[in-house]
Parts: sequence; C-alpha cells; structure tokens
Amino acid sequence: MTTKFQILTTQDFTDVGNVGVGLFICGPIFSGLCYVWLLSEMSNSSYDQHVGLPWAMIFLGGIANLLGFPMMLVGRKYEHIAAPLAEQAKKTNEGW
Repeated sequence: MTTKFQILTTQDFTDVGNVGVGLFICGPIFSGLCYVWLLSEMSNSSYDQHVGLPWAMIFLGGIANLLGFPMMLVGRKYEHIAAPLAEQAKKTNEGW
C-alpha cells in the first residue's frame, strides 16, 4: 500500500527580495513625480530651463523598476512541510 503525503508550501522574501519589491513599487512612482517636475520646468517660459536633471531622474526610476523585478524573483525562499495523511476509513459494502 502506498503512503500519501500532504505538502504545505510557504513563500517568503529574503532581504534581496524585499529591496526588489521596494524598487519595483517605488520606481514608477518616483518617475511619475519627476515627470511632473519635468513638465513644470518645461512650462517655464524663461530661457533658464533645467530639464536635464528631471530626465535623468525619470530614467533612474525606470531602471529601478526594471532591476526590482528580477530581484523579487531571485530573492524568494520556499519552505516545504511534508506530512503523511491519516488513513481514510475503509469503505464497506453497506449502503452507498
């Protein structure tokens, strides 16, 4: 007779995974805020526009988002617990 097992699996993030989650979530938010900054700089009608820094910050927010995803994938750990199932009651020929 074969023994049946029940396997319970849980997933958790390591420190690298937590940093990846932060980068993946905060990168686009940071880029959006820098985009608002860029629009306010471009709406300035003077010749004293400084648009290089907002563009660089938008780029860095995008890079943070792209780096966060693989860090989330790599920074995971799994815990497995295997336990044998209790034997089920044997069927009888009575009734159903």
